[in-house]
Amino acid sequence: MVTNNNHVYLRAGKGKESKWYKSGLKNGGAIEFNNQTYPVNYVAVEDEDEIKAVTDAYEAKYHGQYPIDMMVSDKCATATVRLDLQ
Repeated sequence: MVTNNNHVYLRAGKGKESKWYKSGLKNGGAIEFNNQTYPVNYVAVEDEDEIKAVTDAYEAKYHGQYPIDMMVSDKCATATVRLDLQ
């Protein structure tokens, strides 16, 4: 999970075929912060500049850690989602 421009982003490690990715887009989800749960919509990111910014954020946050190579791969980049509060 990374942030960019006041948004929270996730990527599916198995790309768009991931069950998690498909389910999130269909059903949304929830995040917990400060002991409170917030419902969120999963929004597929298609804008290339936004995807690039998220890739840069992943590289900055997880540089040198496993599995950064996978998370910045084209397969994962195409499965970038933004979490929007409901």
